Amino acid sequence: LTDTNGNTALHVALKNNHQDVANILINLDANVNSQNSKGETPLHLAAMSGNLATARRLIENEASVTAKTKEGKTVLDYVEKGKMSAKVRRLLFELIETKMSTKIITMHEL
Repeated sequence: LTDTNGNTALHVALKNNHQDVANILINLDANVNSQNSKGETPLHLAAMSGNLATARRLIENEASVTAKTKEGKTVLDYVEKGKMSAKVRRLLFELIETKMSTKIITMHEL
């Protein structure tokens, strides 16, 4: 089920900074790799808002760290442009880069 912009309930929860709702949806096996009409995944939205705890939960539940939006933006691009403290930005970069370095990335994902 999505809205007119292709957002799932998980996208909407993250856009509205409802971390508790996002966690419930993740626990209920919401699709952590769903993309809205812009190609954004829930991880893109968590990264942009500096939501470290939810980003970690999404990655633990196999959210793609290599997904790109329709404009070709990666999750790391969203961390870079998001509004957060330098510490949270650094921790998000480390979290995502660690996942990328421990995962075999196929040519399709690049």
